[in-house]
Amino acid sequence: TTTHPSSASAPTDGRDTKRARHDNGTSTTSLSFGAGFLTPEQKRELEATAAHICTTGKGISACDESAGTIGKRFEAVGIENTEENRRTYRQMLFETEGCEQYLSAVILDPETLYQRNDADVLFPKVLQSK
Repeated sequence: TTTHPSSASAPTDGRDTKRARHDNGTSTTSLSFGAGFLTPEQKRELEATAAHICTTGKGISACDESAGTIGKRFEAVGIENTEENRRTYRQMLFETEGCEQYLSAVILDPETLYQRNDADVLFPKVLQSK
């Protein structure tokens, strides 16, 4: 699913397309290419997720730095590169008050999928609750 300004036109390359208008002046083009294995419900869920990610005025935070990459950032400011320090740093990012006003999605490093906040809640659940 791709969100276009309302003046954009759908692709004309032979793909099956459907357009939907939204209240915010955008329209969504639903493309059917290679997704024949998805059920209609899965397609709707995928399209809803894509529409949410493309929310006007919000962005995607790329928090998928590996331990090595984030370690270089930590080293530059004198922080030891431990899993606990990485967890604490990510918790600060994910629990910053009001972050959901500016973020529509977050790309996570595999390590982050299993990390928990101080209240023992997995980070993906913390983000989903916002």
